[in-house]
Amino acid sequence: MNKIKFAFRNSVVLALLITSFIACDEDFATVGSDILGEDSFSLNSNNEYSVIAYTNPLEAVQTNGYAVNYIGAFNDETYGLTTASFVSQMALGTYSPDFGTGVQIDSVVLIVPYLSTQISTNGEGASTYKLDSVFGDGFVKLEFFENKFFLNNINPSETADGPLKYFSDASTSNGNIDQTLLEGVRIPAVDPISLNLFKPSNKEIVLKTGDTDTTEVISRLAPALRVKLETAYWFDKIISIQQNTSAPELINFNNFNNYFRGLYIKSTPIFNNGSLALLNFNTASSNITIYYSREDESEDAAEVDRVSETLVLTFAGNRANFYNNQFNFEIPEGNAATGDEKLYLKGGKGSIAVLDLFEGGTAEN
Repeated sequence: MNKIKFAFRNSVVLALLITSFIACDEDFATVGSDILGEDSFSLNSNNEYSVIAYTNPLEAVQTNGYAVNYIGAFNDETYGLTTASFVSQMALGTYSPDFGTGVQIDSVVLIVPYLSTQISTNGEGASTYKLDSVFGDGFVKLEFFENKFFLNNINPSETADGPLKYFSDASTSNGNIDQTLLEGVRIPAVDPISLNLFKPSNKEIVLKTGDTDTTEVISRLAPALRVKLETAYWFDKIISIQQNTSAPELINFNNFNNYFRGLYIKSTPIFNNGSLALLNFNTASSNITIYYSREDESEDAAEVDRVSETLVLTFAGNRANFYNNQFNFEIPEGNAATGDEKLYLKGGKGSIAVLDLFEGGTAEN
């Protein structure tokens, strides 16, 4: 039988006693006596308690309802390759928007901050950062799609015990998700080459204005996933529908999410390797911003000028991570009776370690 022995030495008991005195009020009470009773068990320097530990494989885990999500891939030398993709509903910053006439989209920018720590700032205001929760140093390929699968908040099952759940293996609590629906329509990027060999950068983002000779820094941003998307798709999807119809699709969140069912970010590892980054989608600075200009229709305009405007789409409603695991080995089913020589810990559809303390309450003296 493989057991782990824990010996409680005098120093440990002394530390526990000191802690109990600090934490208690003036009236002395035995820690835990009100819950278990004073005679439930006692600790002394001669007691050794047997613990059985074993591996318990996990099925897919729920991944919707979290503020942060993973994107990318990581090849762990023990377990193997894990690839993380992401899907989210989007919300308009302004519903029933009036874009005016002569609309031209200048740019469309997707930005999601990494988890980072500011290390220092120089005299010119430039900062250096350290990225948190980034695993691996390889490249991945990132692709953006208009999701065609409706991310329902309500569980339609007759035996539903709460909202619909989305799991790490791209399934829901009432069925599987068709991958072809997630990859419904490709959303092109301005610089696809950089996305074909992508990995997170710890460099701050510097935004400038003006021409080559008169550039001026207007903003400095913490490191983020920042991608310029091509404008034609967004003009057809958002601008033209408002100008050509009464646009009921844009009047509220529910209508918009039935029309534009969300953004799917697909990760593909390069050379069986990659980088896995944790990003914060639950913030106003995580968004897609459409920068556009329109004709100035004010009465006092002597001639037709142009006015710059923005429309922001935020990551709202349902968000979920989907993981693809290529394990180096099959995680074994643990032996609850005798314990395991090795314990395997792996998140997602992986495994946990189970500790059977005191073998049901018996102690070996």
